[in-house]
Amino acid sequence: MGFSLDEALAVAQKAAQVGAEAIAAGYRDRDLSVRHKGLIDLVTQYDLSSERAIRAMVGEAFPSHGFLAEEEGLKEANPQNPVWVVDPLDGTTNYVHRHPFFAVSVALATPGPNGSLEPAVGVVHAPILRERYWAVRGQGAYGQSLGEVDSPPVPLKVSPTAEMVEALVNTGFPYDAHERVKELVAPFERVL
Repeated sequence: MGFSLDEALAVAQKAAQVGAEAIAAGYRDRDLSVRHKGLIDLVTQYDLSSERAIRAMVGEAFPSHGFLAEEEGLKEANPQNPVWVVDPLDGTTNYVHRHPFFAVSVALATPGPNGSLEPAVGVVHAPILRERYWAVRGQGAYGQSLGEVDSPPVPLKVSPTAEMVEALVNTGFPYDAHERVKELVAPFERVL
C-alpha cells in the first residue's frame, strides 16, 4: 500500500479541517451564490472552494491516488490505486438556509483482494457544530468536540435505546424524492 491508514487519517483530518474552514467562512455570507444542479440539488461557491482546498491537500500528500468529488468529479484514477471520495459541503441545502447541520466528508477507499474498492478511512467535520467524527478500518469510530482546547476522542457506540417510542428518528431524502414519494414514505409508515 505504501502508506499507513494512520497517515491517511491524518491527511483526511487536515483536509476536512481545511474544507470546513472554507465553508465556515461563507456561513454568514448574505451574497451567497447558489446554483441549482437539479430541482432541489444546490451548489454554492463555498462547495467549490472547499473541494479545491481538499483536492490540493490530498493531491500533495498522495499524488498517485484517485480523487472523486461531488462538484468536479473524478480525477483520472488507476484502478489499482486508492481513491479519495469527498463531499466538500455535505448538506448544502441546510447551509443555504443557515441551518448548522452540514459538514465536510472525506473518505479513502483502498483496493480490496477482489479488485473492488473498500472503505479504509472516513472523516466528517461539522464546523458550526464544532464536532469531528472519524473511523479507520479495524480501529473503530470516534467523535470529538472541537474548541479552544479539543476534547479527548470518544469511541462511538450504538445507542442502548431498545424501544422505538424512546428513539429519535432523523430523516433525509434524496434529490429525486418528489419522483419517489410512495417508495420513500413506506419505511416511515412502518416506523410510525
